[in-house]
Amino acid sequence: MIHKITSIKNLGKLKSPSFSKENWNGIFQKRNIIYANNGSGKTTLSLMFRSLKNNNEILIKKKTFNATEPIEIKLFDSDKKEYSYNTDKWNKHYEKIEVFDSYFVEDNIYVITVKDNPKGSSIFEILLGEDAVIYRKQIDALKIETSKLQNKRLNIRRRKNREEDQRKKEDLERQMSENSEQKKINREKIKTIEREIIKLSEKHKDDYLEKINEYLSHFNPNLKLLKLSEYNTKAVYTLEIMGYAINDTKEYSLRYTLSEADKNALSLSFFLAKLDLKHDIINYTVVIDDPITSFDYARKSSTINMIYKLSKKANQVIVLTHDLKFAFDLNRKFSSSSDPLESIKISSNGETSYFQNYDIERENLSGIFKDLTVLNEYILHGARNDVEKREVIRCIRPAIEGLFRIKFFGVIKSNEWLGDIIEKIRKSENTSDFHKYFSILEDIIEINDYSKEYHHSNPQYFDTPINDVELRTYVLKTLKLLKEI
Repeated sequence: MIHKITSIKNLGKLKSPSFSKENWNGIFQKRNIIYANNGSGKTTLSLMFRSLKNNNEILIKKKTFNATEPIEIKLFDSDKKEYSYNTDKWNKHYEKIEVFDSYFVEDNIYVITVKDNPKGSSIFEILLGEDAVIYRKQIDALKIETSKLQNKRLNIRRRKNREEDQRKKEDLERQMSENSEQKKINREKIKTIEREIIKLSEKHKDDYLEKINEYLSHFNPNLKLLKLSEYNTKAVYTLEIMGYAINDTKEYSLRYTLSEADKNALSLSFFLAKLDLKHDIINYTVVIDDPITSFDYARKSSTINMIYKLSKKANQVIVLTHDLKFAFDLNRKFSSSSDPLESIKISSNGETSYFQNYDIERENLSGIFKDLTVLNEYILHGARNDVEKREVIRCIRPAIEGLFRIKFFGVIKSNEWLGDIIEKIRKSENTSDFHKYFSILEDIIEINDYSKEYHHSNPQYFDTPINDVELRTYVLKTLKLLKEI
């Protein structure tokens, strides 16, 4: 499991984020949600995870604009192993990680990448488990032996060319012939074993196809994969859309037939099916960046359920999203379990993007409910700094205004504020519904005058000092006043 990021420097928008208790200490949990607006560094972070798996080069072009120093990254896994990136490469790779992001989508809309590493085994083979591992070890051993035989043959040839004794030359010739025969036997053995792997792979292709279609049925029941054909490092597929089979060799092209939502559903199904067939998924960290691009609400709900199920099987799940509602719903789903959950936000201060602890539940509260939550939490827990205190003051007037808007729905106009409400109460007749608040008018005016000092309309508002005792007094007065309203 990825345990902690301790430093990132000069990586795209993440020029110099700090990791501390006040913001975010860099520690991941089993389940993690990272919310960020587009353009704040979310995709850069997912690219860092992709690079960490097996690719040094993809980060080189992500260096922060105008940075004079190189990219530097340092993080640790749960076994306290350090992974550091400097001089354009990682000191070691973290192989037990799978990443779904825009790169995965691009690679898998029209063909499925069946080799994670062009020099390695195909995905069908990788997921076969112990049988394929045994076969692959046998092949590797035969290749090593064949390589030794080749080197031995070269030495024999050199000795033969230097030898003048005819009988010794004939003996060396015989050794070369035996060497060639043994190499031929080894090559035949390798072919036999590879045929066995192909048999297993063919069966596994069917399992993979079945899993993909199982996920597609949740995301879009009108899509179905008909077959997979392995070609070099790719698996070309034929897709059925509403009962009509389509591939790039026919009249209709997948590139123009599929909507963006369909493309995302298809690639996400590939990704989740691949994870399902991993026999050791319990050891993996899974990173998912913006899984709901172009999805409607029903598909978003299906995605949340799929990610939740995955989080039960994988060692760790890190989900990145720019959709606050999706983050909120996923947070609710994750919170139904006892597994540790970390919610993080990526923000920007103009100089660098940075990480901070994030209360998704609170952020999704709207209007008066959000303001009331801020006021109540201040009374319970206080504020750590002036920035938080100013946020508390900012919530005082909207909370009072919001409650009056509810009480006088349709009467108080959208462009009328607390000052206007005060005037309505002051000028109200005895028969007016506003008149019953005349007894608390002075309290409303006093609270309004206090909050105006710290409103952005006051040119000196940011320089006005905040007295914590005074602030607490006015917040308590506000909460008491709201009960009377």
